[in-house]
Amino acid sequence: MFDILLRRVSIRDKYFLLSIVIIIAILIITMNFKLHKCCLSHSIVSDRKPADYTLNGENIYGNHLVFGNKITEYPYNIVPNVVHYILFTIHEIQFSHFISLLSVLSNQKPDQIIIHCDCDQLFGDYYKRILEIIPKTKTNLTIRKIERPTEIFGKPLSKEWLNWHSSDILRIKLLIEFGGIYLDRDVYVVKSLDLYRKYEMTLGLYPDGISNNILIGHKNARFLKIYLDSYHKYDSTQWWYNSGVVPTKLIRKNPNLVYGVVKEFSQNGPHTCRLLYIDYDTEWQKDFRAIHLYMRGNKVTLPNWCLGSLNKNNKYDHFEFNDDIAKNLNTTFGEMCRLVLEYENSIK
Repeated sequence: MFDILLRRVSIRDKYFLLSIVIIIAILIITMNFKLHKCCLSHSIVSDRKPADYTLNGENIYGNHLVFGNKITEYPYNIVPNVVHYILFTIHEIQFSHFISLLSVLSNQKPDQIIIHCDCDQLFGDYYKRILEIIPKTKTNLTIRKIERPTEIFGKPLSKEWLNWHSSDILRIKLLIEFGGIYLDRDVYVVKSLDLYRKYEMTLGLYPDGISNNILIGHKNARFLKIYLDSYHKYDSTQWWYNSGVVPTKLIRKNPNLVYGVVKEFSQNGPHTCRLLYIDYDTEWQKDFRAIHLYMRGNKVTLPNWCLGSLNKNNKYDHFEFNDDIAKNLNTTFGEMCRLVLEYENSIK
């Protein structure tokens, strides 16, 4: 057919037609290449919407989003799948943090874990074990050097509560800068938190206040800016006032600022502690999405809560866990440790 058409046109027209065909072919090849490149770049995170994903730029999961006067569940994830930890003065990955990291890698599978630390590098055997398995996951691990805040809005932070208050402030600032999932270093992720990545801001609610050991938020979340601004009335004499009491009042005034999680983040401290270290709860994987372990380093921080009558005369004040001890416990915590340690072994 093409040959018949060519016989009916002049040589000049033949060259013109051939040029058109060649141009069309080049355009088709170019468009296919761009489409292929685009698909490859977005296949890394299937739910990436709608802006580019970058921690150093301005477009982090919908930088253009401006939230209205109510909490809204979006049909796609608007919070980046990035987990943030903060370490001040402690530059070693200790047991509770190791268990937390394994639970995050196993159950959340984030694009990135960022440990914000007043250090150049971390150390310790548990850190080496994390470094061994990270390349076998799809998660990037970043140690980001920062300075520990010592003041807020010109007011010096409490010397007595410096590590706690500086961390309280920094976690708000990090989410305003990057967005993502902030976790205390002794939070165990039981199952994916992606459910909450569809809301501008998610946190745990106590009967009498909020919990800030798990914060999940878009960088433009209204609550984060109001929360930070409330530190203009910083009270250095109280441990939990600015981080817990004040934001609770803010939420009671404006309940649409956050998606509140009542049970799934294990807010009931004494009950959770007993469930972890004394009892075995067959429903823990069903009931919780994340659990605060109430540990600092390798030790239980609230032995009277967590060990109850077993802690008569403060017998266990200096009891330290490691993976060999924990995985042999006939308790909920023992099973939790066994599961993530099995995950570690499975990907070595």
